[in-house]
Amino acid sequence: RLTINTEWSKKWVMERIVPEDRQNLGAVLRDNRLKEYDPMKLLLIAGGRSAQDDCAIVEARAEEIPLWLSERMSRKLSMAFPLERHRVLTGYADGSVRIVDLSEMIKENRQMLVLEKDRVLFESVRLQAGGCGICWKDWLFIDAETLYDASEELPLSVDEIINIISSEVMDTSAVCDELGCSRQYVDKLVKEGALSVIEGTNKTRIYRKSDVQRLKW
Repeated sequence: RLTINTEWSKKWVMERIVPEDRQNLGAVLRDNRLKEYDPMKLLLIAGGRSAQDDCAIVEARAEEIPLWLSERMSRKLSMAFPLERHRVLTGYADGSVRIVDLSEMIKENRQMLVLEKDRVLFESVRLQAGGCGICWKDWLFIDAETLYDASEELPLSVDEIINIISSEVMDTSAVCDELGCSRQYVDKLVKEGALSVIEGTNKTRIYRKSDVQRLKW
């Protein structure tokens, strides 16, 4: 009843399908009616079978999944946002939203100490494939169940959090509509420090809605 991380699961998959650098790859894709190289589709087409063993993958119906596995799947991550003081806001497949404080984990794990000193690295946290955990770069990760057990649930749902975030941000076009101005004027506000950019480049920027509304007459 253990879960392997994404690195090892990817290695397992790649050992059971046609490699991307195979010379007759084009013919293999045509035979399998694929327009492009897709590891997951190739795995499913062959059922995960290999000449090296008798293992294979089969599709399981919902009623066939044991309770312990259903509970584990409900703890898959659906979102992760870095907060202050080494906390992370997490959302799960069961719809719950939780906050986990990583301070103790960082102190107890030598590999994670870098997160204590490097705020930019900490804020680069992202979900692992399939929501199996969170990770930084490709070498530092925490599995979803560990995070779930160490976290505190908030009286909000994932959908509510997403709605809050969506309603609190605006792109440049929306800012122009809200203020009744041109893009050039928005650029001027940013350069003068009157309006802060949350994220983005010169072409695509995201702003906090409350900051924009504060600038209205």
